[in-house]
Amino acid sequence: MAAAAERQEAGAGAGIAPPFAAPPFASPAVAAAFDAFPAPQRALLPALRAEVFAGAAADPRIGPLEETLKWGQPSWRPRSGAGTALRVGLPKTSPLGPAACALYVHCQTSVIEDVRPLLPPGLHIEGTRAVHLCAAAPPPPGALRPLILRALTYKLRGA
Repeated sequence: MAAAAERQEAGAGAGIAPPFAAPPFASPAVAAAFDAFPAPQRALLPALRAEVFAGAAADPRIGPLEETLKWGQPSWRPRSGAGTALRVGLPKTSPLGPAACALYVHCQTSVIEDVRPLLPPGLHIEGTRAVHLCAAAPPPPGALRPLILRALTYKLRGA
């Protein structure tokens, strides 16, 4: 847990790191889940986590996020009920290689298809459920914002 907290405090993570400080971890279990990732992915995750919280802060309809573990993986969902959960984990296989991690959404939503044209090249899209990221070549800052905002506001469609 200490390693995750230190990375969070230091703002570690390359590429996607927004100029936004994520809040402290919601629980020791969530921090431990971050610490359990392999080193390459662990380096990317603080920036990805900060990007999720920055996305939530960018739209007042989203409100505070609940940070928990789903299937042992860090997960975020709006307490307001405005959207669907985002989760980060390791894909079973990825064309991006062993340094890949994935940002997952509920597979029965249209989130991935809705934002597919807005995502940068170099990401691998896994059907309707995930976007794979390579820790060795993270996407540019803000590149995942459309995906994050779409997921966190998914239930507001048509509102």
